[in-house]
Amino acid sequence: MKKAVGYPFEVRYIFFAAVFLGIIFNLYPEDADAVNAADSAPDICAIEEEAYEELREPYAQRPRPGALVFNEREVGKYIDSLPADLRESERKRYDIIKGAKEHIIKLFERNTVDLKDSVRLRSGKTISGTIALANDKVFIVRKGKSGKGKTYKWEDLPFKGYVDILEDFAARRMKISGGSVSREESQKYAANDYILLTLLCDWYAEYKMSSEFARKAVSIRPDIKDQLNDLVFK
Repeated sequence: MKKAVGYPFEVRYIFFAAVFLGIIFNLYPEDADAVNAADSAPDICAIEEEAYEELREPYAQRPRPGALVFNEREVGKYIDSLPADLRESERKRYDIIKGAKEHIIKLFERNTVDLKDSVRLRSGKTISGTIALANDKVFIVRKGKSGKGKTYKWEDLPFKGYVDILEDFAARRMKISGGSVSREESQKYAANDYILLTLLCDWYAEYKMSSEFARKAVSIRPDIKDQLNDLVFK
């Protein structure tokens, strides 16, 4: 298991963010074809939770693994069961979220995360402290400066725990200024983080959170609102 080291956050984070999150939207919209879906999709930033849930009824059988590790065969079977006109867009959403777990593990190669609040595990037990180390199987939570920690399996963590981790990194991006990455670029990457959270929460039927993260993404990059509406609701 790799130890966290003291590289500047913008250096240690940007490369993987660029590779993984760059597939969502081009960071430079002036180089991409304009997409106008305003008349064909609901407003992800303003939709009521009940209306959102109704729109997701065709996707009720989405596989939602607890540890964000998807079974490709199971997902493929599910997508093939959808009406033909829904398959392509659902595959596009899945292709974005399926790498979320790998993304989190990469982040922990050089970073730690302080849990904002006590996190209730699936067992009912609560944990607090700092997630200091992680690999694809487990993560270690430490308290104080003792250096000692307790190991947990990723399967122990509820979905909200994964959301908190990703949100923490997105918030850090928003605070970066100067260094090897410009503030403008950092904010664009933060917007992509929030887009990932929008889609992940949508997939896991956390519709209120999905809309909240969409609003954060659009507040940073108003130019992607129509594209995001299209990506979620097309």
